[in-house]
Amino acid sequence: MSRKKGTAIYYPTKDKDIVSYYNKIVPILVLLATKYGIDAATITLLQTHSTNVSSTYAQALADADKAHESFEIKDVEFEQAKVDLLRVLNMIQRAANFIESDAEAMGIRVVSEPIDLRTVKPVISGLTSFPEQIIVDWVKGGLSGVKVYGSYDGKNFTVIGQDSRSPFEDTRKNQTDQPEVRYYKLRYMKDDKLVGVESTIYQILAEIY
Repeated sequence: MSRKKGTAIYYPTKDKDIVSYYNKIVPILVLLATKYGIDAATITLLQTHSTNVSSTYAQALADADKAHESFEIKDVEFEQAKVDLLRVLNMIQRAANFIESDAEAMGIRVVSEPIDLRTVKPVISGLTSFPEQIIVDWVKGGLSGVKVYGSYDGKNFTVIGQDSRSPFEDTRKNQTDQPEVRYYKLRYMKDDKLVGVESTIYQILAEIY
């Protein structure tokens, strides 16, 4: 089979897809290690990432209702795992003996699915509280932006802004001189029109005076 150079490497964006990606790709990389000259230390590193990606994601889901801290730990691990894995995959793709069937076996070639504007749902990937603002990180997902909704009770929401590039910065002051719980949800926009469904609601303690 002929080699293909410079073809884009697929890397998933959804957390659950990233977990499945590592579960599939790392065992294949172990089998391809000798062929592509991947040293044992690198294989061990990727295996550790694969284990940690699964465990931190599972822990983050378990803790979602009680704390956001585990999601922050997960985000750090996912980002470093992506850097290390893409480094190896790019090295493989530049190898003289690279064949496209290996890429297909690992699942790094996919055809992009069109976005369903009826069901697409925003993802809040992080909430961070600072003394002067709340940072709302979100996944753009190929759309124009998001409408941002805020609430103080988790039930009654109002529009507090919109954003075309993550993160959104909520600089509103607290209603009193005491810390307050704030709730956030998002909805995607395409060409200034609302599309899809609302995101999951997230909460955080704000201390903006």
